[in-house]
Amino acid sequence: FIRACSSTGVGGPASKSVTTAYSNALKDLQGLQAEKGALDVQKFERMLRFCAYSPALKSPAERSSLVKSCTELAEQKELLLTVNQHNFILQAYVVAEVEFSCAHYLDSMAKTGVAANADTYHLCTLAECSAGNVDAALAMIEHLKSEGHTVKELVYSALIETYCRLGYSSKAFRMMDALLASNDMNVTATSYLALLRGAARYAEPKCVSAALSKLPENRSVLLDPDQYK
Repeated sequence: FIRACSSTGVGGPASKSVTTAYSNALKDLQGLQAEKGALDVQKFERMLRFCAYSPALKSPAERSSLVKSCTELAEQKELLLTVNQHNFILQAYVVAEVEFSCAHYLDSMAKTGVAANADTYHLCTLAECSAGNVDAALAMIEHLKSEGHTVKELVYSALIETYCRLGYSSKAFRMMDALLASNDMNVTATSYLALLRGAARYAEPKCVSAALSKLPENRSVLLDPDQYK
């Protein structure tokens, strides 16, 4: 972990190459694997955090590969994880864009006696959106509702952008309208920007104008100058 962190400028030059950061992280993972006895939870969490979030790793493929290697190491070492640690892994999966089966992950949690919580299902929903699995994401949302949980705006905004990315801009606009009409949701810049990004990147030009029309009249209350850009 110390070798890997040196690539970020902590205890070493800040200009190390991505390849060096990746190879150092692999060496540290091999070192953890070679250690006798149980895997130290704190070392595992630090390693996973580096692999998912370090700016030294600029390649999505390298980041994804390292995060998967971290979790495989935890499985090999039979590391007992709490629900919060499982959620930390899921968050790393989402950030690193790791391809995985949410259903399989939830099943593996249940087999070890760890019950998923609302945060677990929120993270799984984000993962399904990232993978373009709209039906699975909607099923996760319905499960959250059935358990009495409030679905976070971040999840809806991810689904809105996913709809646009998959060519279903009309569904994205319908979801935005539903959020605006809901008494239970305080729609913030998160949802507006998701619709604007989705329309600008994936939809027809007229959809951008339609997305802009959804903004409240006093836009300065909602968006800061950087978001206008």
